Amino acid sequence: MAGQSRNKVIMPRKMKALVKKADGGCAKSALDLFHMIRDFDESRVWLQKAAALGDAWAQFREGQFIQSFATQDKGLSFLEREKEYQDAIVLLRKSADQGHGQAYNILAHAYYRGYGVEQDKEKSHEYDLEGSKRGYYFSSHSVANNYLQGAIGKDKGDKGRDVIVAERFYRLAIQQGGAEARESKDYLKNNVVGPRREILGLLEEQCGFRMKPDAKKRFVSGPLPGPDAGRQFDPDCRMYREFFRAHSQFSHIALCFLHGSCGFDVNWRLAREMFKASISNTCPCCVDDRDRPAERLLRALRSCAWCGKEDAMKTCTLCHGPRYCGRRCQQYAWNRRPHRLADQSSPQSTFHCWAASLWPHKTWCPKTTTPVPARDVFEGFVKHGPDDDDDDDDDDDE
Repeated sequence: MAGQSRNKVIMPRKMKALVKKADGGCAKSALDLFHMIRDFDESRVWLQKAAALGDAWAQFREGQFIQSFATQDKGLSFLEREKEYQDAIVLLRKSADQGHGQAYNILAHAYYRGYGVEQDKEKSHEYDLEGSKRGYYFSSHSVANNYLQGAIGKDKGDKGRDVIVAERFYRLAIQQGGAEARESKDYLKNNVVGPRREILGLLEEQCGFRMKPDAKKRFVSGPLPGPDAGRQFDPDCRMYREFFRAHSQFSHIALCFLHGSCGFDVNWRLAREMFKASISNTCPCCVDDRDRPAERLLRALRSCAWCGKEDAMKTCTLCHGPRYCGRRCQQYAWNRRPHRLADQSSPQSTFHCWAASLWPHKTWCPKTTTPVPARDVFEGFVKHGPDDDDDDDDDDDE
């Protein structure tokens, strides 16, 4: 009993001291009172005082309370609710200006939904990026979702997806959030690791494709081994958007075959097959067939590797990879580097200007023909795809 009475005496004295300090302008004391007092209405008075004194966490928390109550209160008129949202935005911006990561995430949500501000998903993405830089895992998760769904950038939908960047932000979210980042772990498993492992398994079974065990483990489970090909380009650059962004797991594997990155050997024949699978997985109602990024790359791979002429019918007899319009182009490509094409406006020209760094072909030709998977191999993923029957033509020798 003596101990209990002594505690009752000590607590009021401590609270009085905190009240005195808070009234004197100590934000930390006001926050201590907020956490100490159990009555919500009374404790919130001290939270508001701490926010007024400039504490970043208190500004974030009060802004979050205002936004949440305005959303849940069905009795508010439209103008009253907007006024509450705008008050919340003011506090959240003050908190974000001090570097509070969660405040950036709540601001991103406000811009995404249009709470107190004009709806702007690009601005929402920018705030999530800032929150990610400041170590808040849910901001990193939101950024990853945006890249996985193609919800931001100049290209929307399947054209704007970038599964490589999405994977990196999911892994960053897991590092930042630890056990709390369970949702990021599930997304990574279901949308990145699982499909990638299944596709590689089917390639091994159907094509005899093999990777070194350590390279395969890194590629499947990540993180990817070093910067992948094309990351040196500005994401807003036309060449990067058209030829180096992975829009799906099929597209990612196709790019690895195309560039010889992530532990893969260069194999343009399998690159074509993976691009066809990527096209088949693209929703036909999302973008026009001729405007799909994988479709552009497939057309480039079907053009002459030396002069750039479209719909070349000849292939390398040894590997059935690059295509040529005739024996002369094939012989030039075997021993020389292609000249830079004069017409820089077409996707095929841009692609072959980049591909010139790979030639002459004799330096990287696998000198063996890789079997292609059967049409129904990817039936769990693929619904339809363009034919490429002329791949099997045996044409001029090197």
